[in-house]
Amino acid sequence: MRAAAESITGRRENNEDAYRSRDDLGLFLVADGMGGHEGGEVASRVAVDTLVGFFERMAPHGASAGRASSAELAGERIELATRMAHAEVSRLAKGPLEDMGTTLVALWRLDEEQALVAHLGDSRVYRLRGSELVRLTRDHSFLAELDAAGAGSLAGQLPGAFSAMVTRCISARMDATPEVALVEVRAGDTFLLCTDGLTDVVDDDDIAAVLLASASAADAAQELIDVAYDAGSVDNITALVVDA
Repeated sequence: MRAAAESITGRRENNEDAYRSRDDLGLFLVADGMGGHEGGEVASRVAVDTLVGFFERMAPHGASAGRASSAELAGERIELATRMAHAEVSRLAKGPLEDMGTTLVALWRLDEEQALVAHLGDSRVYRLRGSELVRLTRDHSFLAELDAAGAGSLAGQLPGAFSAMVTRCISARMDATPEVALVEVRAGDTFLLCTDGLTDVVDDDDIAAVLLASASAADAAQELIDVAYDAGSVDNITALVVDA
């Protein structure tokens, strides 16, 4: 897999997003921190570094990530890595950091034909195949729960704080159970891992158009960042593009 990423502070004072791209491990991660002070930066960095450390220990010779012999075992491994990240963030959540937390999306390539996607919160993973863009994650957010219950029309009547409320994340005070799915990989597929600084202002059709028009993963990541910023995003913006 060939990958490239861009992450900008944008119109915020500091960048609470983090990402890691490890083709040698088949592992790609994006996290969006929250919690005020430096808490968001700490939480997102700790989460992605904990997962990378876990997979590095599985592959002590750096060859292949010690990839699982079955999808079920692979799912158990990525869930364990996420629990370790939750434990480490919770351990550090004291004093000014007590409210910190982070979303997380992970793409782990198992072999030539399949990968695992794991996520918590409202960061997303997409797959472009041909001209069709498919969202591989469902937001763990209050608004998404309303939509799933058929009450999405109520969203406009709620205070603004509800629009950013996540229902799962890596935080001492939240449900940190990841949702894990096995996905098919074909040659020519493109995957996008991104934070809501992108998806809050750029719709799926425009994301697909950028991915289709870009000559490389690096071009796509940069163009997605530029489009989101020009569309008025007031958040940090991160895009990690992975070509299969």
